[in-house]
Amino acid sequence: WYTPTIKNVVPQMQHNLNASGGSEDISYYVSLGYTEQQGFLRSGDLNYKRYNVRTNVTGKVTKDITVDLNLTGILDQKNQPYQDAWWIIRSFWRQNPLEPVYANNNPEYLAHTPVDGTNPIAMSDKNISGYKIFMNRWFQSSVSATYQAPFLNGLKFKGMYSYDFNSFTNKIYQQQYNQYTYDAASDVYTARPQQSPSSLRREYFERPNTLFQLSANYDHQFNSVHDVSALLLYENSVRSGENFYAL
Repeated sequence: WYTPTIKNVVPQMQHNLNASGGSEDISYYVSLGYTEQQGFLRSGDLNYKRYNVRTNVTGKVTKDITVDLNLTGILDQKNQPYQDAWWIIRSFWRQNPLEPVYANNNPEYLAHTPVDGTNPIAMSDKNISGYKIFMNRWFQSSVSATYQAPFLNGLKFKGMYSYDFNSFTNKIYQQQYNQYTYDAASDVYTARPQQSPSSLRREYFERPNTLFQLSANYDHQFNSVHDVSALLLYENSVRSGENFYAL
């Protein structure tokens, strides 16, 4: 049962490209990334991919005003058979090594196993048992401006606005299939339906968040002895979410 279910080698790769630079008044950083990981199932139907980008830009608009812009985006997708990996491993672990994968060793008839009736070969193949696709998107952004007050040493004003958005799109397909028992005396294969009836489920979740801040900060040391600091802060945060699914 091991060889037709589990791979011996599972590759993974990751690539990153970074760039940074700037001048006296502006600096930037950009990062691009890609990750791909194959799963341990022999069918190849368990895998994961992720793309990410990040950029930070800081610039002096005037001698006293600095602006910062930060953007981050991530897109990832996980593909898998309808049954979760742990359930496939459980089925694989419970099989009798003397039992055949196929009824009467006929590749056209998946065996209905005597222990618990599951067949890890069928469970691990999306073309037989169905699939699950999980796609996630993250976007994070913030822009801020800082003003160093020239008329009072140690006083600065700052405004910041942040917008984050997460969305999750899932597709879950449960496919009915048959497993079989074989009666050698009558040379008859008897079908045992699994995951009946077939069903398709779509899910969508989104969670936008905003954050707005205004602050005045004073921090100064007098005569190298006395430290005086004060912070005045206004903050407004809005969190929301929306969920939807359909069968």
